[in-house]
Amino acid sequence: MKTSLLSIALASAIAASAHAKTLTVGTDLSQSNLLLTNELFARQAASYAANKVLNLENGDTVRVLSFGALDAPENIESQPFVISKRHRAKKVAGATGGKILHMIKSAGEGQPNTNIVAFFEINRSFGCDQGGEILILSDGLEASVYISPEKFKNGKQSLPKPDVDLTGCTVTFYGLGAGWSDPRQIKYVTAQWKSYIEAAGGVFKLYKDQ
Repeated sequence: MKTSLLSIALASAIAASAHAKTLTVGTDLSQSNLLLTNELFARQAASYAANKVLNLENGDTVRVLSFGALDAPENIESQPFVISKRHRAKKVAGATGGKILHMIKSAGEGQPNTNIVAFFEINRSFGCDQGGEILILSDGLEASVYISPEKFKNGKQSLPKPDVDLTGCTVTFYGLGAGWSDPRQIKYVTAQWKSYIEAAGGVFKLYKDQ
């Protein structure tokens, strides 16, 4: 029996869907993040995120989210972008970069808290089972019910044990420690996030490792 073209098309669509990848971009809108005070740095971060999108294929999804204070309404998840013949990667890349810059510009002086841990543990749709990527645009300074930012920065407090499964995901931090003058603080906070991501089953990277 000959296989119909429709059957082949449906099978291909199902296969493509099963292997579709999700890129989640989390933009830190808290007061400590250099993104909010340095326009050049913000544009570089947005450009880096846009270039990530250019590597995606049809069927892949891009989620552009923000975080900071848990009660900030602007941090509610927005409509994702899906790469397709109509919305090609180049077009979605431009939209992604533009959305990030709009988020930053609209943040004003920034949000009073930095809930990076909650961002990982509340947003469960990272698509890690399909090789998802998570890009965190942040200095990495957690300031929440879990962590005192000053104690964390000065090596006197550690991140909590992760309550999220990131197995299969690669997590890249862009701007970790940006604007800080003490390399010891950067080294400690970097090591903390590396341990957290790896304990959750993910792969930790810094943008410079790409």
